Amino acid sequence: MLARIIFTVLVFIVSLSCTHSQKSCETPCDKDLSLQVDQIACHDFIYKKALANPNSPHPILKKLCETHKLARACSNMAFFFENPGAEKAPDSLSSFSFYKKGCELGDGVSCNNLANLYMEGRGTTPNEKQGVEYLLMGCELNYSPSCYRVAVITARGILLKYDAEAVVHFMKKGCDLGDAMSCHDLGYLYMEGTGTNRNQSLALNVISSSCDMGLARGCGSLGSFYLLGFGPGGVDYARAYELIQRACSEDDPPSCSNLGYMIETGKGAPADAKRAAQYYSKGCHAGDNLGCGNLGVLLAEGRGVARDDKEALPYLERGCSSKTSEACRFLAIFHEEGRANLPKSKSTGKFYRKIACENGDVPSCYYLSKELQSLCKKGEEPILSCRTGVKRMLSICSQAHKKETSVIYRFGTKNHTELQYDGRIEFRIDAWPTEEKLTLSFSRGPVKYEVLETISKNQDPPLKKVKLEINQSNKQTSIDCKYPAGSLNSDIVKKAYNIKSDKTSTKNL
Repeated sequence: MLARIIFTVLVFIVSLSCTHSQKSCETPCDKDLSLQVDQIACHDFIYKKALANPNSPHPILKKLCETHKLARACSNMAFFFENPGAEKAPDSLSSFSFYKKGCELGDGVSCNNLANLYMEGRGTTPNEKQGVEYLLMGCELNYSPSCYRVAVITARGILLKYDAEAVVHFMKKGCDLGDAMSCHDLGYLYMEGTGTNRNQSLALNVISSSCDMGLARGCGSLGSFYLLGFGPGGVDYARAYELIQRACSEDDPPSCSNLGYMIETGKGAPADAKRAAQYYSKGCHAGDNLGCGNLGVLLAEGRGVARDDKEALPYLERGCSSKTSEACRFLAIFHEEGRANLPKSKSTGKFYRKIACENGDVPSCYYLSKELQSLCKKGEEPILSCRTGVKRMLSICSQAHKKETSVIYRFGTKNHTELQYDGRIEFRIDAWPTEEKLTLSFSRGPVKYEVLETISKNQDPPLKKVKLEINQSNKQTSIDCKYPAGSLNSDIVKKAYNIKSDKTSTKNL
């Protein structure tokens, strides 16, 4: 017992002396390094010296790695071979070797960096699957960035099978280990209820944590939540402005665009289109297409800046490419009116109007509904389009203030000789999972259309498979939707005919 106490005291004294005295840290490096505390003290001292001269890794680091199996020494040897300074070229073979040894000794950083080498084919043959395996090992060894990367790969469903619950698991582990991006993205999973139960309070907590950790994007997203009324007290423009301004000052592009929006609309600050244009420009030129679209609108209207159609056009195109609804509307106007020397084209204008409407632009929806009503009166649209299309357009107009990420799902058939089924029934789906099975059927009179297909978020309709079925007994017009419980809610599916809902899966509409 006494010996154990004495050893503990000695370890403490050595650690303390190495903290306060460079000389006492040098001393262990001249010994046989039998004590682990001597190894760590020596490593830390040599590492600091090596940072000042990365061209030649200190031989003691190699000894600590190869002889004394100190994992962090292996990792740092690899780092110095990978980043040797200006006088030498990187030595990927050596860095690969030392990262591999460090990973085998249980160093999560080494596993993560070894994954990079496999994925990029540096020091070894490219092997993305092997890279993912080492990322999983890094996460298992509690290196938080590895957990975040595994979560992102799982969410994309490319190198790992998509699994919403697994995404939450890895994001949560990364967040618990202190990774700010993990906390940020976990917040959105909680907010959307993807892979977990929807929990607005938890979403705010973890995104707030990412902001506290110094992540500018986290502060900007937290500000957006307050702007949209998701904070504990509802809408709070003052708090939103403070957070978004802070994030923009730390060069977060979307936050600069959002700050421009707040200034343009007078939310949290006096309305000022000129200042708004400056922030839209900052966000746009840093890579945020929303800022580009909004800047394009100001240039097209001549608000806060001199009107300049030619300068506005590329900004509107960038904004519309990211589904910025107002940018798409103005792009439609440019094509319809031949602005910025574009050839006049009503069909191209209509194309962009549809994109704008589908992403919540009220004027575009209204324009299209009026146009469709006119075509119906002239008999230029099939009956079903007239009945469902106008009703849907007007329905969207009434709810288009809710901007959603949407997927339009269409089904129909060209063979409409008896009942003129040439129209389309469209479903707006908010926050659609990466992959989901959905069964839709539409019937009227003797004809029944049934669709059974896997829908992907990135899928671009029209439909590929349509099953046509004769059903003499069914006389009622209906749409039947079947989908997993909790994946949709009642205000997302817009009513076109009577909706028959599976009570176990959805609310009655």
